[in-house]
Amino acid sequence: MRRSGVPELDGYRFPALMEGLRAAQAWLLSRGKAAGLPDAGLTRVELACEEILANIIMHAYPEGPGEIEIHAALMDRFFAVTITDGGVPFNPLQAPKPDTNRPIEERRPGRLGIHFVKASTDEITYSRSQDRNALTLKWTVPFPVGGSK
Repeated sequence: MRRSGVPELDGYRFPALMEGLRAAQAWLLSRGKAAGLPDAGLTRVELACEEILANIIMHAYPEGPGEIEIHAALMDRFFAVTITDGGVPFNPLQAPKPDTNRPIEERRPGRLGIHFVKASTDEITYSRSQDRNALTLKWTVPFPVGGSK
């Protein structure tokens, strides 16, 4: 459910190529600004989404580039971003937690990005439907849009 007076934010599609990542991030940040996120909130959104988008670009389409779709909206007390792709099924919520207590040279490469995304969001959900992965990331908006606490 949207907050009254706040328009639903639209979607953005781009080829799953690194060359499109910068434009996708710029689009996403513009939507966060339109939703009234403070700079600290925008940074959290930018870093988490960049990790997810880069992972999709690098791993979701082993046969060649596919497409990524992003939707962003201010819903209830959250700024929500849903990222969908038609790549190989992958639920990042089931990824094993990295062992951050071992020395870095003894750790298996990877997995820290997903760990970071989980830690930097307030809510995260995954679903797979009609051969598409859908990951929704949510951040609490600490103040009413256009006002103060």
